[in-house]
Amino acid sequence: MIPARVAALSLAAVVCIAAPAFAKRVVLTRAQLEAAAVTRLSDALQLLDEWSPASNDGYTWMPSTRTMVPRSTAWSVVLNGQLLDVSVFDATHLELVPVSITEIDSLVFVDEGARTGVSWDSAPARIEIYAVRAGTGWTLGASASGANETGDPGPYKYTPQVTPNVDAIGPDASLWLARGARNWYASLSGAMMQHPFTDPAMRERTRESLATLRPGAGTPDVSAPLSWIYEPTWPAVLRLSSSVRMGVRAAGGWHDAIAAVADARRYFHYSEPFGSEVPTDQLLWMGGVAGSFDAGARTRIGYRGLASRKELTDQDDALAFDYEWTSRRLSGAVDADYRLQRTRFAAFAGAEKREAETPDSLSDADDTFVRAGARVERAFGHGSRASLDGAVTSDGDEHAASAALRVHWVVRPADTVRVRVTLHQRLFSESDDLWLWSERGYDLLARSGESYSIDGPITRTRVTSADAGWSSSGMFGGVELNAGVSRFDDAYLDTRDFSYDAAACDFDAPTRIVTGQSGHVLTVAAKLYHALGAQSGGIFSWSYVEEFDSDADLGDRWQTVPRHRLRYTVWGRPRTTWRLWGRVTHYSNTFWTDYAGVDGVTCNADGVLVTYSAHVGGATSFDAMLQHGMWRDRFWIDVMARNVFDADVKYHPAGASSGFTLMAQARLRWTD
Repeated sequence: MIPARVAALSLAAVVCIAAPAFAKRVVLTRAQLEAAAVTRLSDALQLLDEWSPASNDGYTWMPSTRTMVPRSTAWSVVLNGQLLDVSVFDATHLELVPVSITEIDSLVFVDEGARTGVSWDSAPARIEIYAVRAGTGWTLGASASGANETGDPGPYKYTPQVTPNVDAIGPDASLWLARGARNWYASLSGAMMQHPFTDPAMRERTRESLATLRPGAGTPDVSAPLSWIYEPTWPAVLRLSSSVRMGVRAAGGWHDAIAAVADARRYFHYSEPFGSEVPTDQLLWMGGVAGSFDAGARTRIGYRGLASRKELTDQDDALAFDYEWTSRRLSGAVDADYRLQRTRFAAFAGAEKREAETPDSLSDADDTFVRAGARVERAFGHGSRASLDGAVTSDGDEHAASAALRVHWVVRPADTVRVRVTLHQRLFSESDDLWLWSERGYDLLARSGESYSIDGPITRTRVTSADAGWSSSGMFGGVELNAGVSRFDDAYLDTRDFSYDAAACDFDAPTRIVTGQSGHVLTVAAKLYHALGAQSGGIFSWSYVEEFDSDADLGDRWQTVPRHRLRYTVWGRPRTTWRLWGRVTHYSNTFWTDYAGVDGVTCNADGVLVTYSAHVGGATSFDAMLQHGMWRDRFWIDVMARNVFDADVKYHPAGASSGFTLMAQARLRWTD
């Protein structure tokens, strides 16, 4: 019986959940990412019960934790301890992270409940990416993937072949070469990614920009098929990146350095203030160091420093939409960890300087943030422990504080109870969003003919939350139950009342920033995992979100989040080199108040009649995957079928529907 139990618990990793639901911290290892055939970083978001991702196009995802203000971009991306600048005001471009998928060792998803007083940034949530240090000898990693979505009629619909084909994913490719020894390593990687936005409704909304992609060429012929390789006259992301990493082990710890560049051309991301896809060219340069060393038998000192530069431009004057924006960041931090037999003390201090450069006159073009925090943790036997931590952030004028009390109680070896109370504040100046810089004089919205208003001052936002959970494991599986409540204070939201231009298939509305919003949200979750044999198993999960006693605008925003989400995942390994995987997911319906004015309107988009609705219906989809390994598990072929029964899976009233998708990926990982 023991081997079956071990198999059940290890196979649970296939669904990529390595922490209890609403535990606020979820770890995905490389083995888990490979078992789920993750081809892009954003694919991993689909595997999380604790986060609620949504997308307009299948490329840019707008994730937020189930207990955070929905559709929030107030989350950070960290690579090997370094905070990355990968956002475009109201969109976070996760695929701009300059590492290949083959060199990722693990992903850690953290929200405000799991933050500690030794965190080096104060975003409510964080995605931590850890690139692996090469082992002894040579390592070669490579991947190639691609897919065609079918369902919505795309450009091939109007060719003689009359084949339905929408957003072609890829082809993507990456290469990683590394050499390591016991006390050092060095690695070089490069990656290419492309994603053409060919959905008719999306092309219609971006027609004005499309017509200027090649001045004098006029509007592209919608009946012309796309090239298999990147076609620059269409709205399509071409993302290239390369990085060099190296490290040495000394003084009891590793000391790592990284230099990287990432370039994303014609990144059409959906921007709510514009009501359509907005084209952007992005160029990110970064370099940093991080490490730790022993300062005695019980003390460890850590450090990190990073310099980065990001440009938002129209690199070849082809987009006719120029952000004219350059941002620079310089940050550094030190932390100390002191351990006794049952007690651990930790402290942190750091600073970050941010500068912006634009032709517009800014009232304040730079900010300096100073952060400090501490934590004490006490173990009281048999795996039980309690911790108390706090942190403070200052920009010189305003201050924000965070604190948390956590208890992890092992009632008996098979049963664990968790209780947590947290308070999290964040300064408005830290948000780095379009509203902050517009208030300081950035003229992008005005130049583009977009109007907005802010109804009051914004200094800081606050979230107070309490949650509890229980988990129990047995011979053939386990169960988890979790519940929590969060209160929001002084939150600000951007709201609109879109009107519609049927001739241009375009949305338009002034943006109103509503401040001082307060409200509550209740979250409940359950998970049951079980073994179906020594080489197979399954997991059922359900989560529920309910807003209550909230201000009107905050309540309207919560209606855009599915109340219910159910998922059942099953997997098996009939033979050593073969893996099977399947998943059924259900989302309940949502309502978008901002789009009430365009409910039921239609658009003749490239010969296709598209109907927009403020209601986004619930959907049930089925995904399946087959994997085959060769060459002693060094080479794998993944074949994935998403939304097998072609359900109308849609996350946003103005977004594309994701129909049946057939994907293929080849993965190589060789070590000498």
